[in-house]
Amino acid sequence: HVDAWGSVVRTRPDAKFIHMEKPRVEDTGMDTDSLQFESPTLDKRYTLFERAVARESEKRCVFAKVGGPFLRTTRLRGFEQWLIDLVAEPEFSARLANRVADHLRDVGVESLRRGDLYDTGIWIFDDVAHNLGTLFSPRTFEQVFQPGYARMVAAFKAAGARFVFMHSDGDLRPILDQLIELGIEGINPVEYKAGMRIDELRRRYGDRLRFVGGIDNAHVLPSGDDREFTDHVANVVDLAREGGVVLGSHSIGPDIEVGRYDAFHELV
Repeated sequence: HVDAWGSVVRTRPDAKFIHMEKPRVEDTGMDTDSLQFESPTLDKRYTLFERAVARESEKRCVFAKVGGPFLRTTRLRGFEQWLIDLVAEPEFSARLANRVADHLRDVGVESLRRGDLYDTGIWIFDDVAHNLGTLFSPRTFEQVFQPGYARMVAAFKAAGARFVFMHSDGDLRPILDQLIELGIEGINPVEYKAGMRIDELRRRYGDRLRFVGGIDNAHVLPSGDDREFTDHVANVVDLAREGGVVLGSHSIGPDIEVGRYDAFHELV
């Protein structure tokens, strides 16, 4: 079928991922200014979002959420081809990423308005890293993605968002300074297995950065011995006492026993 980004994709009910049959943008010589996206103000875009905000705001701290220009552009080019583009066609990549970023900027501003979420803010979800580092170099981030990110963050703050946070799996450290300079104020999930340590990051960035996560759900929670588990959680709890930390992890998978998860809550 044709997805919301205009690419032809194949899906299966039991599959977690899609297979792109035909990307919407097939030619690196394309005039990216001619790309048209679904209107950011389209009512149907926000139907489920508005219901969720109304339901969850009674008991949770609700933020708006928008995708990021790296991951969302894969929906126009395909994941592998987009990585190739970033190296082989940096000028084209920058033009395309900027078009996507401006669309996401407008969606984010509208989401803040529809949810009346100015007192909390908005998260940018853009998985740009893996366990060993970022999926592209700091120079590529500066050349291709930084201008769009800057416009997104500036627009969200100008609209009244209290905080602008970012979610990305993996090791963000190669571009973390750049993200903070752009106005990113917090990160998630601070993946321990990717070398992201809240104590080290706090020593470097002080109160310039907030952390949501920090608990190792890959090794310590599912398979660490009791001493390792207790020490790990206690260390993050101590850091959280100083503020600026929301304790948690990337996710809780079936490899983590219920008893261990209960023990985690008791320690917290």
